Amino acid sequence: MEISILSEASEQQIVDKVESVIKGYIDALTKVDITRSEFMTRKDLIEDFQISLGTLKKWERNGLTKYEPQFDDSRTIFYKRADVAKFLIAQD
Repeated sequence: MEISILSEASEQQIVDKVESVIKGYIDALTKVDITRSEFMTRKDLIEDFQISLGTLKKWERNGLTKYEPQFDDSRTIFYKRADVAKFLIAQD
């Protein structure tokens, strides 16, 4: 005799959510090419993900880490590809 704690509908909702998280992870990994350099510039990120600067700034406010070299006075901002992937996965 099998005892079920959740209804079938609740079980299906859990399965759907897990599938959604896995799909988001796969999508994020395919968008972020981890075989290239570990870092990408702000320009690269905007172009690769086809987002606006405003969206990128929103991502930063929501936790995407940016890196600004202390020794470089070019003011170039970088992002770790792995950080971008993790951020996108967490947004699902």
